[in-house]
Amino acid sequence: MRPNLSLAPRISLGLAAAVMVIAIALGGLLFSRHWHHSRLPQAAKPSELGDFEAVTAVQELAEPWSSKRFVFHKPETKEAIGAIVVRLPDSAPDQPASYWAFSLLPLFGHCQLEYITDLQKLSNDYKFEAKHPMVGDPCSHAVFDPLQMADMPGGAWARGAIVKGSAFRPPIGIEILLKSDQLVAAKME
Repeated sequence: MRPNLSLAPRISLGLAAAVMVIAIALGGLLFSRHWHHSRLPQAAKPSELGDFEAVTAVQELAEPWSSKRFVFHKPETKEAIGAIVVRLPDSAPDQPASYWAFSLLPLFGHCQLEYITDLQKLSNDYKFEAKHPMVGDPCSHAVFDPLQMADMPGGAWARGAIVKGSAFRPPIGIEILLKSDQLVAAKME
């Protein structure tokens, strides 16, 4: 036989259950974010490049739309951030502006962004017709165009304008520099 609880204890039990569910969900998100970071390949160690981390050799991104994943270590926190660099088309390989590097984790959210070169996948999974590779968020199904710039607060611009869906902003950019024949990650937005 179940005892009858008055209204106040039932509300207290309901609130306690809700707090427990929220705590479990947040713990799962934190575990998921840590697990994604631990699966990423390690970047080359800084050497004669000074404080910068080598991303890849220029010749590895010789073709337009070629890409390379890397790990960016935030200087202030040493946090490992999964990232990717893309060689943009119609650009000279000896110019930093020929490359777009960005964090694979959006500013808000837990889904890892994906660089999509398979245009059929864009059509099927994102319901977006494109003529060149794009970046997609598999959770929100937002699509970002590497060739378009977006206006940001304060008059700044960011590469990767949102062309489908909703997102807070384009992917978080990482500055790429050229040091002899190496692409190096300098800083994150």
